[in-house]
Amino acid sequence: MLYTVGFSLYAIIVLPMFFIDNPVNHVLDGEMKFSATFKLSALVLSALYLNDLVWNEMDDLLLGCHHLAAILSISIIVTESALLPPGLVFIRASSIPFQDAFTNCIGFLFRFNWVADHTFWQTFRMYHYIVANLIVFALEWLFLIYLSEGHSVVVYICILSWELTEIYGMYQMIDFVRNMPQIIKKKVERETKYMAELDQVKEDPCDGESPAFDTVSDVQVELSVLE
Repeated sequence: MLYTVGFSLYAIIVLPMFFIDNPVNHVLDGEMKFSATFKLSALVLSALYLNDLVWNEMDDLLLGCHHLAAILSISIIVTESALLPPGLVFIRASSIPFQDAFTNCIGFLFRFNWVADHTFWQTFRMYHYIVANLIVFALEWLFLIYLSEGHSVVVYICILSWELTEIYGMYQMIDFVRNMPQIIKKKVERETKYMAELDQVKEDPCDGESPAFDTVSDVQVELSVLE
């Protein structure tokens, strides 16, 4: 949910300011400007990556490398270092919401059952993610081959970390869509069990006399569902 809100705000507020400050002809000439708003949004994104790294991806080497590369690139942006070519920064900074915001929004709607045809939207989400990433891959390598000069090892580490992770993400999403019928079935079973447990909690075991301490918290209900 944090990523969904963050990417959406980035696309609506920060990205237009980034385009105004950095016309394409200036970027190709090696000139790059980062406003205070853009730096702040980059730091917030870095904090989200760090949180995801600590809590979710410590056991996944590939995603961990991707997050570390993203944090490194954000540090380079904030400090206005020359390690990354301006054109590469422009491509990545411009493509982030188009790569991830839509997929995160669909995942958010799916999580709360706000979409009717789960299979259709998840399939659409998969194709969008694959096409968006392939476009970014092509732009990055075309820029490095034809428009950029003097690449450092850091540039290739960042690009390969991003792209390998995104290829892995494509594989995961394809596998997710392939198993959608089973996932939906388990989701329905879990929610049915939750409602059944909730109905049991609502029943009054004391024949109309419920002491103040005879209550069940939401946390207890969640734990009962997970058992």
